[in-house]
Amino acid sequence: MRGAFGLVSLLVVIGIMCYVFVLYNKPVIETGKKAHDEAAQIAGRTSDGTPFGETFKRTPEDKGGRLNDIAVTGIVPGSPMETYYGMKNGDQVVTIGEMNVRDLNNDSGLAEALLTDAYRLHQQLVILRGGQQLTLPAQPGAPAAPAASPSAQAPGAPTSLPAAAPSAPPARRGLQDQLDLIRNRPEQ
Repeated sequence: MRGAFGLVSLLVVIGIMCYVFVLYNKPVIETGKKAHDEAAQIAGRTSDGTPFGETFKRTPEDKGGRLNDIAVTGIVPGSPMETYYGMKNGDQVVTIGEMNVRDLNNDSGLAEALLTDAYRLHQQLVILRGGQQLTLPAQPGAPAAPAASPSAQAPGAPTSLPAAAPSAPPARRGLQDQLDLIRNRPEQ
Protein backbone atom coordinates (compact mmCIF):
# COMPACT_ATOMS: atom_id res chain seq x y z
CA MET A 1 0.00 0.00 0.00
CA ARG A 2 2.82 2.38 0.90
CA GLY A 3 4.57 1.51 -2.35
CA ALA A 4 1.45 2.34 -4.42
CA PHE A 5 0.97 5.63 -2.55
CA GLY A 6 4.64 6.53 -3.13
CA LEU A 7 4.40 5.67 -6.82
CA VAL A 8 1.24 7.80 -7.25
CA SER A 9 2.92 10.69 -5.40
CA LEU A 10 5.98 10.41 -7.64
CA LEU A 11 3.80 10.43 -10.78
CA VAL A 12 1.86 13.47 -9.53
CA VAL A 13 5.12 15.35 -8.87
CA ILE A 14 6.45 14.43 -12.33
CA GLY A 15 3.15 15.58 -13.88
CA ILE A 16 3.33 18.93 -12.06
CA MET A 17 6.94 19.38 -13.18
CA CYS A 18 5.98 18.68 -16.81
CA TYR A 19 3.05 21.13 -16.57
CA VAL A 20 5.29 23.90 -15.16
CA PHE A 21 7.94 23.13 -17.79
CA VAL A 22 5.39 23.51 -20.59
CA LEU A 23 3.94 26.71 -19.09
CA TYR A 24 7.39 28.25 -18.82
CA ASN A 25 8.67 27.16 -22.24
CA LYS A 26 5.59 27.97 -24.35
CA PRO A 27 6.22 31.76 -24.36
CA VAL A 28 9.93 31.13 -24.87
CA ILE A 29 9.22 28.95 -27.91
CA GLU A 30 6.77 31.52 -29.33
CA THR A 31 9.30 34.34 -28.83
CA GLY A 32 11.96 32.18 -30.45
CA LYS A 33 9.71 31.56 -33.46
CA LYS A 34 9.07 35.31 -33.85
CA ALA A 35 12.79 36.02 -33.51
CA HIS A 36 13.53 33.34 -36.14
CA ASP A 37 11.04 34.94 -38.54
CA GLU A 38 12.52 38.41 -37.89
CA ALA A 39 16.05 37.06 -38.43
CA ALA A 40 14.93 35.46 -41.70
CA GLN A 41 13.47 38.80 -42.79
CA ILE A 42 16.68 40.63 -41.87
CA ALA A 43 18.56 38.06 -43.94
CA GLY A 44 16.19 38.75 -46.87
CA ARG A 45 14.65 35.29 -46.80
CA THR A 46 11.21 33.90 -46.15
CA SER A 47 10.55 31.79 -43.06
CA ASP A 48 11.25 28.64 -45.11
CA GLY A 49 14.65 29.98 -46.26
CA THR A 50 13.71 30.98 -49.81
CA PRO A 51 15.35 34.23 -50.95
CA PHE A 52 12.71 36.97 -51.03
CA GLY A 53 13.49 37.87 -54.65
CA GLU A 54 12.44 34.38 -55.78
CA THR A 55 8.91 34.70 -54.35
CA PHE A 56 7.58 37.09 -56.98
CA LYS A 57 8.05 38.01 -60.64
CA ARG A 58 8.61 41.60 -61.66
CA THR A 59 8.98 43.50 -64.90
CA PRO A 60 10.45 47.00 -65.22
CA GLU A 61 8.11 49.20 -67.25
CA ASP A 62 9.31 52.06 -69.45
CA LYS A 63 7.26 55.05 -70.44
CA GLY A 64 8.64 57.27 -73.16
CA GLY A 65 12.01 55.53 -73.05
CA ARG A 66 12.36 56.15 -69.30
CA LEU A 67 11.93 53.74 -66.37
CA ASN A 68 8.48 54.42 -64.93
CA ASP A 69 7.72 51.63 -62.44
CA ILE A 70 8.15 47.95 -61.67
CA ALA A 71 5.11 45.80 -62.43
CA VAL A 72 4.49 42.75 -60.23
CA THR A 73 3.52 40.00 -62.66
CA GLY A 74 3.44 36.94 -60.39
CA ILE A 75 3.39 36.23 -56.65
CA VAL A 76 3.97 32.94 -54.86
CA PRO A 77 0.87 32.39 -52.67
CA GLY A 78 1.66 32.91 -48.98
CA SER A 79 4.95 34.67 -49.74
CA PRO A 80 5.96 37.86 -47.89
CA MET A 81 5.11 39.95 -50.96
CA GLU A 82 1.52 38.80 -50.43
CA THR A 83 1.38 38.47 -46.62
CA TYR A 84 3.72 41.29 -45.49
CA TYR A 85 3.02 43.84 -48.21
CA GLY A 86 -0.46 42.80 -49.39
CA MET A 87 0.79 42.99 -52.98
CA LYS A 88 -1.34 41.65 -55.85
CA ASN A 89 -0.60 40.72 -59.46
CA GLY A 90 -0.66 43.80 -61.65
CA ASP A 91 0.45 46.24 -58.94
CA GLN A 92 2.98 48.81 -60.11
CA VAL A 93 5.71 49.81 -57.65
CA VAL A 94 6.50 53.53 -58.03
CA THR A 95 8.39 54.25 -54.77
CA ILE A 96 10.67 51.97 -52.75
CA GLY A 97 11.43 53.31 -49.28
CA GLU A 98 12.23 56.96 -49.98
CA MET A 99 13.42 56.39 -53.57
CA ASN A 100 11.12 57.11 -56.50
CA VAL A 101 11.63 54.51 -59.26
CA ARG A 102 11.61 57.27 -61.89
CA ASP A 103 14.65 58.88 -60.23
CA LEU A 104 16.89 55.83 -60.76
CA ASN A 105 18.36 56.99 -64.10
CA ASN A 106 16.78 54.15 -66.09
CA ASP A 107 18.66 51.56 -64.03
CA SER A 108 16.07 48.78 -63.89
CA GLY A 109 18.58 46.43 -62.22
CA LEU A 110 19.03 48.87 -59.34
CA ALA A 111 15.25 49.31 -59.06
CA GLU A 112 14.76 45.53 -58.85
CA ALA A 113 17.56 45.22 -56.27
CA LEU A 114 16.01 47.97 -54.15
CA LEU A 115 12.63 46.25 -54.37
CA THR A 116 14.12 42.93 -53.31
CA ASP A 117 16.00 44.62 -50.45
CA ALA A 118 12.93 46.57 -49.23
CA TYR A 119 11.56 43.54 -47.37
CA ARG A 120 14.83 43.00 -45.50
CA LEU A 121 14.99 46.67 -44.52
CA HIS A 122 11.30 46.90 -43.48
CA GLN A 123 10.71 49.65 -46.04
CA GLN A 124 7.37 50.82 -47.32
CA LEU A 125 6.38 50.63 -50.96
CA VAL A 126 4.11 53.03 -52.80
CA ILE A 127 2.19 51.25 -55.55
CA LEU A 128 -0.44 51.96 -58.13
CA ARG A 129 -3.40 49.60 -58.04
CA GLY A 130 -6.31 50.33 -60.32
CA GLY A 131 -5.23 53.94 -60.72
CA GLN A 132 -5.09 54.52 -56.94
CA GLN A 133 -1.85 55.13 -55.05
CA LEU A 134 -1.39 52.91 -51.95
CA THR A 135 1.33 52.71 -49.31
CA LEU A 136 2.31 49.18 -48.26
CA PRO A 137 2.64 47.39 -45.90
CA ALA A 138 -0.68 48.26 -44.39
CA GLN A 139 -1.19 47.98 -40.66
CA PRO A 140 -2.35 44.46 -39.62
CA GLY A 141 -6.09 44.11 -40.10
CA ALA A 142 -6.42 47.41 -41.97
CA PRO A 143 -6.61 48.04 -45.71
CA ALA A 144 -3.61 49.62 -47.43
CA ALA A 145 -3.51 53.37 -46.78
CA PRO A 146 -3.69 55.75 -49.74
CA ALA A 147 -0.47 57.71 -50.18
CA ALA A 148 -0.55 61.48 -50.11
CA SER A 149 -0.93 62.92 -53.58
CA PRO A 150 1.61 65.53 -54.66
CA SER A 151 -1.17 68.14 -55.05
CA ALA A 152 -2.17 67.66 -51.39
CA GLN A 153 1.35 68.45 -50.13
CA ALA A 154 2.51 71.84 -48.95
CA PRO A 155 4.12 74.10 -51.57
CA GLY A 156 7.84 73.43 -51.87
CA ALA A 157 7.56 69.96 -50.31
CA PRO A 158 9.42 67.22 -52.17
CA THR A 159 7.08 65.22 -54.37
CA SER A 160 9.18 62.09 -54.79
CA LEU A 161 8.98 60.99 -51.15
CA PRO A 162 6.00 58.92 -49.96
CA ALA A 163 3.96 60.06 -47.00
CA ALA A 164 5.06 58.13 -43.92
CA ALA A 165 2.35 56.29 -42.04
CA PRO A 166 2.02 57.94 -38.60
CA SER A 167 1.75 54.65 -36.73
CA ALA A 168 4.57 52.85 -38.57
CA PRO A 169 7.33 51.60 -36.25
CA PRO A 170 10.74 53.22 -36.67
CA ALA A 171 13.13 51.35 -38.94
CA ARG A 172 15.65 49.24 -37.01
CA ARG A 173 19.06 49.28 -38.55
CA GLY A 174 21.79 47.78 -36.38
CA LEU A 175 22.25 44.47 -34.64
CA GLN A 176 22.18 46.21 -31.26
CA ASP A 177 18.79 47.74 -32.11
CA GLN A 178 17.48 44.28 -33.01
CA LEU A 179 18.73 42.86 -29.72
CA ASP A 180 17.14 45.76 -27.81
CA LEU A 181 13.88 45.11 -29.62
CA ILE A 182 13.91 41.45 -28.56
CA ARG A 183 14.91 42.27 -24.96
CA ASN A 184 12.25 44.96 -24.57
CA ARG A 185 9.41 42.97 -26.12
CA PRO A 186 6.27 43.39 -23.96
CA GLU A 187 5.09 40.26 -22.18
CA GLN A 188 1.94 38.77 -23.65
